[in-house]
Amino acid sequence: MKRRRGRLPSGNGNRPRYYKDEELNLTDLNFDVLKHIMYYVPVSDVGARNVAHAMSVCRLFNELGNDKDVLRAVIFNHDSALTSIDPSFWQTTGLLCNCLIHQNMSAFDTAKLYAEKLKRKFILLKLITTCKLMVMGDRERDVAFLNTRARKRALDIAIDDYREYSSAITTLLQNVKQFLRMLEFVLKGLGAQPTT
Repeated sequence: MKRRRGRLPSGNGNRPRYYKDEELNLTDLNFDVLKHIMYYVPVSDVGARNVAHAMSVCRLFNELGNDKDVLRAVIFNHDSALTSIDPSFWQTTGLLCNCLIHQNMSAFDTAKLYAEKLKRKFILLKLITTCKLMVMGDRERDVAFLNTRARKRALDIAIDDYREYSSAITTLLQNVKQFLRMLEFVLKGLGAQPTT
């Protein structure tokens, strides 16, 4: 018996089911499952990164990335070490940014907490770097007063310490700039949201 193209026989062999209907049902099921994943997976920084990656490579996840209900319902873990999250998490194309634009309160809390951590880390690094600079100045004066091998070695160590913390501040400032770019993008997005 020749089967009609584009349809499958039903389970009882009487009523045909079309491929397209099957695909739509499967797509709807996948969409519902993925929607629940979007709700519950990003409760940690690792989960959020994985979801963000999935959105970039999976069409259904990408569609979910534009679902307002999903973006408002995503929950972020505020107890995680936000400063250790990969910088891509704070990009304008990331999940957090999209959630902020759609006024997700968990995303707002996450951004606020991250800003506070950046501020505290900057103050600490600035204090340490200032101390290292003072130590380096003392070692330079010691060498100028009496140039010995031990004092020269102490000066080299002080210089290395200062460079290390200066490099850390430079990296932190880059993270701050990236974070500010994301916030600027969010502000533009909020301004473009239709008023209800």
